[in-house]
Amino acid sequence: MRSTFFALALLCSACGGAEEAATKTGDVNVTVASPATVARGSNTFTIRIDHPHATAVEATLWMPSMGHGAPYDPRAVKLDDTTYRLEDAMFSMPGAWDLRVKVTCPHGVSTQTFRYEVP
Repeated sequence: MRSTFFALALLCSACGGAEEAATKTGDVNVTVASPATVARGSNTFTIRIDHPHATAVEATLWMPSMGHGAPYDPRAVKLDDTTYRLEDAMFSMPGAWDLRVKVTCPHGVSTQTFRYEVP
């Protein structure tokens, strides 16, 4: 399963590079691979969840300086037990955006935030 994630990361790096960030809340580790440069418009991310019992992954985009989110939430498509492709992450304007990843596990919900600067 890890090999799938790293293969995706290698594919992204072959096409101009990918940026990777990771956070941990409790026993839930979340790693997000983004395009080398996020851009206005639609973006695709790869999310890896290091928790054997994650049952759902959702994501939202939020622009703290403007107090609003994206026009719609991106869609998380499950690729395997630990890897998701986040499609249609729509950054509608330049500035700092938070990608909030919510992971549901049997013991509760973990939300982790990743900050991106959109040119």
